[in-house]
Amino acid sequence: MDLRYLLLVLLICSSCDSQDQIHIDEKEEIGKFIDDWTFEVFLDSESNNSKAVFRLWIPDGITPKNILVLAPGGFGNGIGLVNHKEWQDYARKEELALLGVYVTSATLTSVNALMTGLKNISIKRDVAYVNDLPFLLT
Repeated sequence: MDLRYLLLVLLICSSCDSQDQIHIDEKEEIGKFIDDWTFEVFLDSESNNSKAVFRLWIPDGITPKNILVLAPGGFGNGIGLVNHKEWQDYARKEELALLGVYVTSATLTSVNALMTGLKNISIKRDVAYVNDLPFLLT
């Protein structure tokens, strides 16, 4: 499997009702915050080198309509992309949240990790409404 499979699953899941979405594992230690807007999900399978890290950015004064997922191909790190002026300007103009993704696994576990990371960040930052927004994938 490759990242295209992950993105296809995410696209399908983002269009489902919340009851149809992939179950998010609710075990006690699901991950840790790296900073207030960045969450690393602990992957309990695969190799120790696998990563699943997510950073959320929401423009000040805007309630986003969608989440633009910044996930470069080839298991690239998209975390820093949320800090790029061009992406932030675009997000402001289109009223989007940005979600930078660094996932080094292309399995269903990664989809669960994305949903878990977003959920934890949004709860901590008191923006839980973003969990119900559709995803736009880059």
